[in-house]
Amino acid sequence: METFHLPIIYTAGKTGFEESSELSLYPGMLVAERYLVQQVLGSAAFSTAYRCMDLKHNDGGDDTDGRNEQQKSKSSSKECEVCLKVIRNKKDYFDQSLDEIKILQYLKDSNQCKKNNVYVLLDYFYYKEHLIIVTELLCQNLYEFGKFIRENDEPAFFTLKRLNFIARQILVALNFVHGMGIMHTDLKPENI
Repeated sequence: METFHLPIIYTAGKTGFEESSELSLYPGMLVAERYLVQQVLGSAAFSTAYRCMDLKHNDGGDDTDGRNEQQKSKSSSKECEVCLKVIRNKKDYFDQSLDEIKILQYLKDSNQCKKNNVYVLLDYFYYKEHLIIVTELLCQNLYEFGKFIRENDEPAFFTLKRLNFIARQILVALNFVHGMGIMHTDLKPENI
């Protein structure tokens, strides 16, 4: 049996129950006294993603989890844009997200994510009855980018040369993930 630490962010003297089971973040809102919400990035079946500024960013790369206080104080803190994924308050979604955290942490512990085109877990915590996963902020996914090109009559972007480059990046990531004993079962343009 193994365990992992799930920080619970709460206000002293309060029970933790919220008036609503939904957590709506808005621009300018400060989450966990650390993440300044900038905008909604999008919603999926079980979560909503937000672009945020990490006001206490610890630039430790792949090999730090942002929780070691001695490490934080020794390194320089600076602001950094991140993605906050707020999980909907339902048991099944919570359980799936715990699995996601375990997998992302396992990959991160290898210190090989960035060079293998796998996005990096930065933090995770429980806040106002919601599990929140913090990752590096990436650009548009392939689906959204392709949709933007089509809707704005932009010149064709996905040339054979570019598709070859993208395919190689995906294969490098899949080779790494599979080499770590994990199978990606939701590979689609929205997740690339």
